[in-house]
Formats: sequence, C-alpha cells, structure tokens
Amino acid sequence: MTSAPLTMSYKVIPFQTEVHRQALLNLWKDNFKPLHGDGYVDKRFVWLYHENPFGSARTWIALEPRSDAVIGAGTIFPFHRYVGGRLVKTGVTVDFAVDKKQRVGGAALAIQRAVTRGSFEIGFDFLLGKPNEKAQPIFERVGYQSIGDAQSWTKLLGTEDERTGAPDLSIYSDEMLTVADERFDELWNAARSGYVIIGDKSTAFLNWRYGYVKEQGYRFYCLLSRENLRLLGYLVFYPLKKGRAFFIEDVFCERGAGAIIDNLLLGFASRMKMRGVEWIGLSYTGAPWFKEHLQRLGFRHGQHRYKLSVYAGPHLPSELVQQILDENNWFIFGGEADIF
Repeated sequence: MTSAPLTMSYKVIPFQTEVHRQALLNLWKDNFKPLHGDGYVDKRFVWLYHENPFGSARTWIALEPRSDAVIGAGTIFPFHRYVGGRLVKTGVTVDFAVDKKQRVGGAALAIQRAVTRGSFEIGFDFLLGKPNEKAQPIFERVGYQSIGDAQSWTKLLGTEDERTGAPDLSIYSDEMLTVADERFDELWNAARSGYVIIGDKSTAFLNWRYGYVKEQGYRFYCLLSRENLRLLGYLVFYPLKKGRAFFIEDVFCERGAGAIIDNLLLGFASRMKMRGVEWIGLSYTGAPWFKEHLQRLGFRHGQHRYKLSVYAGPHLPSELVQQILDENNWFIFGGEADIF
C-alpha cells in the first residue's frame, strides 16, 4: 500500500470505549513493543481507564478520511501536582502513536493539537510530556516548551567504594517493600511542602503507578528512623539486564537536600552491591542540589537524555506559569513521565 499524501485533512475525535476500544488496542500492539507478554495491552487499558485514583485517561483518535479507520491516537492520564503549594491538575502525555503509513500526512500534528485543546476544555491545568526525537518537533510546533533535559545517571558498584557504607545504622534502618502502606501517606503529607513543584506521592497513587505490572518487579527501598521506625524516605526501583542492574524510577524524602537523601541513595547502593549488582541508574530533571548530591555520591552522567516538555493552560496565572517553566523548581524522575 502507498503512504498517505503529504497533505491530508484528518478528523480527530474523543475516544469512545464502546466504539474504539479494539482499534486502540490494535494500534498499541502495532506501535509499542510488548514488554510483558500476551494480555498486556488489555490489562493496561483497564489500568489507564478504570483504576487511576485521579480519574480515567483521556484519548483523542485520528480517523483516516476515506474509511474512518483509526490510524493514530494521543492520550493523557490525570495526575495531581503541586506548584508552590497549589494543586494543579496535570495531564501526562502517553501512548502517542500514528500508523506507519500515515506518518507523513499530518496526523501526528492534528492529534496533538486536539489533545492540547481538548485537555484544557475539560479542566486540565497543564500537560507534561516526554517526546522522543521524532515527536519533539511536533510538540514544539503545538506549543510545548522544554523545561530541561531528563539526564540519565549511573553509579558503578563493581569496585571498592567506601561511600556505599550506608545507611548509618546508628541513626537509620532500612527495608524493602512491594506495596506502599499508610506510612507513605504520612511522609507525603509531612514533606511535600519542602518542594516547589512535586507530583503526588500518596499511597493510592504509588500503588496504582508501580503495582499494575507485577512482571516489571517494582519495589520500594525505604529509609527509616531507627528510633521510632518512621518512614523518612524511599525510592522505587526495578531490575534491568536480568538483575545485573537496577533502575530508580522515583525518589521522595524529608528535607530533600540533607543527610537523609545521602543515606537513602547510598543505602540502596550498598544493598545492591551486596547482591552482586553491577550498577544502578536513574533519570532526573530538576533543581541542581540533587545533581550535586549525585555527583558527590559517585553517580556519573549517562549517555541517554530527553527533553521534558510542558504546555501550560491559557487560564493559568502568569506567575504560576513562570514557576512551572523554571527547571530549578522541579524534582521529577522517569517514573512520573513514562509509564510503559
């Protein structure tokens, strides 16, 4: 079959489950590498559209003009974020796909224009995206602005390094969990005011975000007060390379720039080193204090990076938009911007 003409007028409409569900699942299967075997896309659909504690995902689909066949889609899922203590309803862009035969006909641009326009019409305050290199020009053309690079960091664990002698067992203890409990809510409520821009870290959200694909193997490494076993901080991680490496998807703690973050990261490194893990890594965008901690603790820049982009709603006050566009106000990891 021939590709789409260089110019074509696509119809982009809101997704309707009862009409378009199977077509959307087929689009996912054709465009996204299946990570977890048969049945994954069906499970993912239920997870995105029925289980998110902040509400259903919203999708806009592009139809081929002659046949009304679904040839592309763009989705956002709702996520609460706090900016200067104010709750703002964020849409995280995911599952952006266009049929290979339609990628020169303007469908991608039409989809993203519909997503941005439609999102603000139904009450979202701003959109957050992690476009790949091919999608970045489309996002920029629609109106997204980059807040900075999501830079990868790695720490090798195969050599002797006294900085992995953590946590300080005179002050802290640690544990591994597969599910967040009520202590995570207590930490979230106590510590979120210490961050200018922070995504929701409630127990309900964490268990939704990191609990839906058991095969991914997400776990929580937790740093506790030895005195009263209060949760002071945690990171979320999963295995890579058959367990020879582990990747950190999220981090949160009390008093971000201090001893807690050091003991959290190095405590995790120490536990992984004892298991024979070769390296640990993460992806981060945000305030420079955390990057300084990473460098001091032996993390090094990796080769992979992408741009984290935002689209602020036209109704937002200018002072709030300025806060959102300042990378120094952010503290965000890969788990908040990529859910495949």
